[in-house]
Amino acid sequence: MKKIIIVMAAVVAMACPMFAFNIEIGAKANLGDNIKDGKTVSETIQNIDTSADFQFGGSVYANVSVLGGLGVMVEPTIFQSTVKFNGESFDEVYHYDSLTLDVPVMPWLNLNLFNFASIGVGAGLNFSMDLTNNVDYLTQVANAVQNFDMKNYAWSLVCGADAKIFINKHFGIVASARYIMDITSREVPIVVEAYGATVNTGASYPTIEYARRFLYGGIGVEFKLF
Repeated sequence: MKKIIIVMAAVVAMACPMFAFNIEIGAKANLGDNIKDGKTVSETIQNIDTSADFQFGGSVYANVSVLGGLGVMVEPTIFQSTVKFNGESFDEVYHYDSLTLDVPVMPWLNLNLFNFASIGVGAGLNFSMDLTNNVDYLTQVANAVQNFDMKNYAWSLVCGADAKIFINKHFGIVASARYIMDITSREVPIVVEAYGATVNTGASYPTIEYARRFLYGGIGVEFKLF
């Protein structure tokens, strides 16, 4: 009996580190750009060109790992999206201009390099929605959560990597990279730029849809609870 108890205790001791429970939370500032033309355009508009400036945003995230560094990363992210559409079929320059909320959900693997550094990689699905300018953003997010409907979200594939350096047991600095590729496209809300001014028409141009191919990086701080 004593031998059985000793063996069982040894198995538990060996298994416990594998199921170590870690929770990490953090916040980052981001900078990104559309690296590839992901639009779809009907045949009624020919030779359309798109361009986009660097886009600024921010993220908060939670990373929960339970099995040898393997867990889940959830990372709500806000970006100011501005894409210019121009072509021979347009009289003016048209803008897709909105605040975009992304919520990547990724299975995530953390690998400790040293006692003070680690790297992480993951891939999964991203759910995004455009928040209307000049309307309270928090109200829009609250309504989207209360009246959840997948038709209101664009689906994307997302992958990413992190590198972390820990100042002490709980605090660290994180640098990250993410790539988002929209699976579903969205109709473009039209903003017209003419004679140095911009006018939001409040409508969508039914022949223009846009799907992002978006790469961004971020740097921020992290707090490790366990």
